[in-house]
Amino acid sequence: DRLDCGLRQVIFARRYDEAIELARKGLELEPNGAYALAFQGLAYGEQGRFKEAVSNLQRAAQLERSPTILYLGAHVHAVAGQRGEAEKLLHEGEKAGEMGLTVNSNETMAALGISMRAHPCQFSH
Repeated sequence: DRLDCGLRQVIFARRYDEAIELARKGLELEPNGAYALAFQGLAYGEQGRFKEAVSNLQRAAQLERSPTILYLGAHVHAVAGQRGEAEKLLHEGEKAGEMGLTVNSNETMAALGISMRAHPCQFSH
């Protein structure tokens, strides 16, 4: 949808304040917008605002257990140094992907322009 596309574009451009504001406006219209919450959480995480990031991503995952949302949560936890939770979410996302819900974790992370090697948590399969 247009909001998700717009959020991805501003995150790609590393305009995190703009992403947070765009998600906020989307959430005013749809308070239970899981993807708006998730991408807002990603933007918070990229700013080092891990408490807000984790809160948003946990709420998004409660609303929708999509692999993309789980992978975003894994990324934020990894960047925050929370390896155990990151691995748990990554594996849960992979299982959800195997059920045909979305693409695999590498494709999702690549689509977001995120390199797992660039962060303190390395995942092994």
